[in-house]
Amino acid sequence: ADGGFKTVGIHSSSVKGSLFVATSHECELLGGVRGIIIDPALPAVITDHLRSDAMAAYTNVKTLTPQLLAACLVRVLPDGWKGLEEVQWRVGENGQPDAVWMRLFWDYVLNEADDRLPAFQAWPLVPTLDGTLCALGDGDSKIVDGASVFGEKLKAVVSRLGVRMLNPEYISRRERLSSLVQRPNVRGLLRALGVANRGSFEHLCQRIGALPAADKRELRAFLLQ
Repeated sequence: ADGGFKTVGIHSSSVKGSLFVATSHECELLGGVRGIIIDPALPAVITDHLRSDAMAAYTNVKTLTPQLLAACLVRVLPDGWKGLEEVQWRVGENGQPDAVWMRLFWDYVLNEADDRLPAFQAWPLVPTLDGTLCALGDGDSKIVDGASVFGEKLKAVVSRLGVRMLNPEYISRRERLSSLVQRPNVRGLLRALGVANRGSFEHLCQRIGALPAADKRELRAFLLQ
């Protein structure tokens, strides 16, 4: 897909040394490594053959799956991001993804019937209003989908306590995330506070105790509503 040519090789079980048959959407997400992607503009009769079981079994040509795309992200995203819970997002700087890429990624992940989210749980790619990217992980989340529900003061208070607000600007189908982020109610916020503080009630109480009086009143007003 980069305009060059590659030779089909023997079967490889790893990502390294493989060539991938991908859609144009997937090609955009892996723009930095187009040299391992077969041109998606080839005639359908050719790409259909390349996607066959025989090609997968005997050559290094693979049909790109969400799991394989996730494995390829180590060559697209900054070094060391995989496995991190949260990173600062400097949009489009120093090899970090830009806004266009982030929207493409979430369109890819959420706009299909199959569940693609598990393949990307190790990557911090959930945008928050704090200017960070968080990983979904495989359990409860410290992310609350409350950008349009919580007031600015409450958002600032819970941010100081480690909770993050989902940034809806980049995710068009947020309902598909409903089981992986917290709802903007008392129960959801309490669960997010627990996750953000590693389940330590003592640590959470210490952080709340260090808040200014006005912030404590703001938090109390929401929890007692």
